Amino acid sequence: MTLTIIRELARENRELWSGSERKELLLKWTICLGILSGVALSPRLWFGPRALPTIPVFPNLPDLPTIITIAISILFVLVTLLVAIVPKAKTHILVATTIVGVLILFDINRLQPWVYMYILMLVSFTFPGKDKICANVATIIALTYTWSGIQKLNLSFAADVFPWMFGEKLTHFWFVPPILEIGIGICLLIPKVRLAGLIGAIGINLSMLYMLGPLNQNFNSVVWPWNVCLLVASLIVFLKSSDAILLRTWETNIGKFIIILVGIMPGFNFIGMWDDYLSAQLYAGSTKEGYVLLTPKGLDSVPKSYRPYVTMQNDRTGFDLIEWSSSELNVPIYPEFRVYRVLVRKLVEQGIPESEMTLIVNDRPAIWNSKVEYRKEPVR
Repeated sequence: MTLTIIRELARENRELWSGSERKELLLKWTICLGILSGVALSPRLWFGPRALPTIPVFPNLPDLPTIITIAISILFVLVTLLVAIVPKAKTHILVATTIVGVLILFDINRLQPWVYMYILMLVSFTFPGKDKICANVATIIALTYTWSGIQKLNLSFAADVFPWMFGEKLTHFWFVPPILEIGIGICLLIPKVRLAGLIGAIGINLSMLYMLGPLNQNFNSVVWPWNVCLLVASLIVFLKSSDAILLRTWETNIGKFIIILVGIMPGFNFIGMWDDYLSAQLYAGSTKEGYVLLTPKGLDSVPKSYRPYVTMQNDRTGFDLIEWSSSELNVPIYPEFRVYRVLVRKLVEQGIPESEMTLIVNDRPAIWNSKVEYRKEPVR
């Protein structure tokens, strides 16, 4: 029985591969591989065990028991595998996106930029208009490049992120990556210059792989497969494409939804009305970084499981929340003030007196200067 099912699935996949849906099939495999690679490189985020408390989307939601979280995460992996294997996987995609939605609901740290992008790409497969799938994915990629470049147009990127990636000697050229990314995004949207945009996108992805990879910074390995999958997906949807992809995407309801989410909503991030990680803000130097300052008494009350994540820097002792999350979960914490506040309340529940902690969160730097102002307040 099992062998018969496998043979039937293989036959259907061969038919799709030899027909007009080869691009969609290859694109689906690429997205699924990206999801599974990301989960494999951040296992504690999905399965545990972990010291960093989970942060639910809604503060009143209870913590899920570990065994239930593991079961749901395993189910998500299995359904994602089915999405890759089953030729017509609309139902499986809906199930997979529902499951990952539940996992995010109970810990917003799972809503990483790569998870967000993969979910939007997968959703494109579930609505009528299969000939629009590549256009939808192409729109997501092009608009993400555009906003990623816009987000980097601040001097905090110039003063901190760019020198870290490219070295101090090239600091005067900090504006090149953001301008390039904006140009790539725009070129990918215009058929006549699309090839130039595609070449630029390949160059950007290869550069990021080198800068963040084991030959250079050896940092944030969870985004390495994302860069590879983004490169492959770009080749699939843009190579030999002459469509006006924005217009083609706008023809369907899901396309309109995608354009609003990836093309319009990131603009509201600049006035604090849309989250950083939903606005292509990665390595831009302007995400909200959180630090929990501890008094000596507060330090003495830190539970044993949390002590490895206490840091001392610039005469401050406490938790660097992004560093804690990155070192334990291999992903940065979801960088929003409300998330930091909930996490601190959970630290209080673990026995650290609230009077012995101060939460410090940096404000977004202005485009025209690199000075970061800090919001500093007692935890209450």
